[in-house]
Amino acid sequence: MVTRHWQRGDTVPIWAEIRDPDTNDLTDPSEDVKLSLTDPSGTVKVDNQTMTKSAVGKYVYYWTSSASDAIGWYKAKVTVQDGTGAGAKYVIEYGGFILE
Repeated sequence: MVTRHWQRGDTVPIWAEIRDPDTNDLTDPSEDVKLSLTDPSGTVKVDNQTMTKSAVGKYVYYWTSSASDAIGWYKAKVTVQDGTGAGAKYVIEYGGFILE
């Protein structure tokens, strides 16, 4: 994820790339790619919501901020599980953006 600055009231695209931990190739996992987003005070704005696939291994979630949302650093966490049992692979990616 890349850090960006947005204005309150903007629709913020939150992007994630999912890569195979063994090969580093872009990949689509067997399970949904999920996003959680918290504001600067720790209030959850998005709770474990499914992201939309835009291309192989590339996912996006569009969050629409409001004029009353807190100014500051918003923390994004993307999680995904590929497979089940002992062979399951997990990917967790952190990032965020600044709302001004």
